[in-house]
Amino acid sequence: MKLWKKILITLLILLGISQIPGIYHLYQTYSQNSAIAASAASRRKQPDTGYKEFKGVIHLHTRIGGHSYGTFQEVVKASKKRNLDFVVMTEHIAPDKDTFGKSFDGKKEGVLFVNGNELSVKENRFLVIESFKDILKAAKKEPREFLLEARTENRLALITHPERGDMNISADGLEVFSLHTAADEINKPLALMDAIWGYLPYPQLSIVRHFKRPDRSLKLYDRLSAKERLTLFASTDVHQGVGIRWGGTDSNPWFDLIIDRYDGMFRIVRNHVLLGKDEELTKGSLISAVRSGNCFVGLDVLGDSDGFRFSARSGGKSGIMGEELEFEPGARLESQAPLESRFVIIRNGERYFEQQATSRIELKIEKKGNYRVEVYRDELGSPFDTLPWIISNPIYLR
Repeated sequence: MKLWKKILITLLILLGISQIPGIYHLYQTYSQNSAIAASAASRRKQPDTGYKEFKGVIHLHTRIGGHSYGTFQEVVKASKKRNLDFVVMTEHIAPDKDTFGKSFDGKKEGVLFVNGNELSVKENRFLVIESFKDILKAAKKEPREFLLEARTENRLALITHPERGDMNISADGLEVFSLHTAADEINKPLALMDAIWGYLPYPQLSIVRHFKRPDRSLKLYDRLSAKERLTLFASTDVHQGVGIRWGGTDSNPWFDLIIDRYDGMFRIVRNHVLLGKDEELTKGSLISAVRSGNCFVGLDVLGDSDGFRFSARSGGKSGIMGEELEFEPGARLESQAPLESRFVIIRNGERYFEQQATSRIELKIEKKGNYRVEVYRDELGSPFDTLPWIISNPIYLR
């Protein structure tokens, strides 16, 4: 056999061997996707708790604010396809145009759009909803001064990208999970190998398989919420701008390979808010619910988390996530999920209680503290036995 043939055969064998992990991971992803689909039939009907639930996404961009190929029309289409109830727009600010004013605010095809901005204030990054009249001037302030002004004017100010800047500040909420950050932190060579085999059949799940529990952000959240009430939330931070688009027109390019499409990203993670049964979903009620922490994060690509609840009873009074109760002996916590899962109760940042393979927990608590819930779908296997399916806001028992 000629030398070049030996070299070619050797290279082909090595190439085949190198793809074994990708093929194995494709099988794992197929099995997990099948388990997620099958579990939908075993969802438990949840009892009426007196609240209405609405799901949506917070933090996204279009070409209005730059760094994006996306249009508002594409956002609307994706929102409808994924049955979202609300979308919080957060265009980047720009010195030469009013990105807040150019973005949409109001109902569109049954979806509530709420307008805001993302901006840097010194080293910190914030989402502000609604935005300031002079956002460029506000961005030049010190972070504490900026937040004080936002609170005085009843604007919702949320910390995004908490890995940046001074965190000894008082805001309305803290981003504990971000698709953008999670994707930045994955093992990119391994993820690329998996994508070769798994992206086309399982575009979202093949990405999420490489995510990890946001330990750093949750640890920071638990530290800050020990001082004052603070809402945790998840960001999509989607730009629909990762990939290649070439030739043609904006609406009809010749080549269009975009990985972070709104449609797919809106399926991965959502914020679920709870309103009273007599309340309607409006800009005001949504902002109030988020500010109050009456909401939870659902990694809904692992199964729809609709129906999750977390509540407490103490001294004859009851409250849901985000609320504060006076602790009295005999206080109890209750939580329920639509699928059998592993429930973990976190108290003041430390694991307090855990129960596996159940759809409902109830326990008596002996101490004051901030209690929140993380729910895991262990039956799906790695990494979903360590990556939360659901993260609740805390109940404050003082």
